[in-house]
Amino acid sequence: KLIDLAKACFDPPPTGAEEKVLHDSASSEDLPEPDEKAPRPEIRPEFLRWLATDPDAAPHIDPKGLRVYAATIPGNLDLRECRIYPTLDFHLCVFQGVIDLRSAETRGLFLDSSLVRGIVADRVIVHGPLFLRLVQSKDEIRLPGAKIEGNLQCNGAKLKAKGNALNANGAKIGGDVFLADGFESEGEICLLGAKINGDLSCSGAKLRVKDGNALHADGAEI
Repeated sequence: KLIDLAKACFDPPPTGAEEKVLHDSASSEDLPEPDEKAPRPEIRPEFLRWLATDPDAAPHIDPKGLRVYAATIPGNLDLRECRIYPTLDFHLCVFQGVIDLRSAETRGLFLDSSLVRGIVADRVIVHGPLFLRLVQSKDEIRLPGAKIEGNLQCNGAKLKAKGNALNANGAKIGGDVFLADGFESEGEICLLGAKINGDLSCSGAKLRVKDGNALHADGAEI
């Protein structure tokens, strides 16, 4: 069903790598751990946008979510203002552009062991967790005004930026915030006025900054 829908929407039709995403997203089975040395074929960002937001595709995606393993996403993934039906699950992916989630709404976002250019997610609503586990980012991770009902998990992430490495000013986090277990930042961690219902854990983290504050949390409630 998903392949038929995709072929009706795209010209050229889905590539072999994109068909694999369709199969994996429709499957209820646990996917095997991808090989870190495996090729990472390209998946069109407009294809992922369609799969994440099309109401006709949504009933055919398993509750485990839209799953993209060991792939390269060229260009920006533009999901701003979108209602995203499935949980998004990216593992061992390379994002050559920015992930734009400004004012988007999603059930959950899992970015695991992936390379990103940056994330712009001002005012995003996440009805579940937001995982940035072992993520490496070259630019700022922006979450100001975000509402995350679950945990914000950044364990093992390496965030590097000229200004802010992570900006979650005014964010509301329903669970815990983990900047731990090998987390490293070069640039400010900004939590001004944030409300965190659980713990803020920085166990084993290395926070570095050339100018300003490594951790800036004035007015935060934890």
